Amino acid sequence: MEIEKTEAPMGVKFSAGLLVIYGTLVGLSAVVGTAIIILLGLRIHTRSGWLSTSLFFSLYLFVLSAFSVACFRAATGLYQSRNWARYCAVGIGTFVLALGVFILEDAYLPARPGSFHGDDGFAVLMSPFMIGPGLWLAVYLNLPHVSRGFRKLPVE
Repeated sequence: MEIEKTEAPMGVKFSAGLLVIYGTLVGLSAVVGTAIIILLGLRIHTRSGWLSTSLFFSLYLFVLSAFSVACFRAATGLYQSRNWARYCAVGIGTFVLALGVFILEDAYLPARPGSFHGDDGFAVLMSPFMIGPGLWLAVYLNLPHVSRGFRKLPVE
């Protein structure tokens, strides 16, 4: 069975680029988180709560690393017009979109009235960078003319 190679549309390349950017940012935050864990471990190694804090941060870093790898794998699959990568990218986009909406909701409708914290302003500034690309990934890759461009390839 011969499969012809086709060039991915510009929107799919843009989507793959968004996934690479997200994967890079999340991967960098995992590296910074590792440095923080090491510095905290050196600083508070005598305290009794250090082990539970280390386990929590280790789980957090594992989740960040897994998300980063998923972004890179989905971007590679989008360049190869793999259908599974489209589903993965839509899932990542939906997650990022929901996270951005949750950040906005938390900043403008806090659980405690009058509890606007200093970092809420930064979160409000960052949420459009999550909502916009997340909406793009969730909607664009589900458009009929885009989904027809993806094919199910036989397992090699």
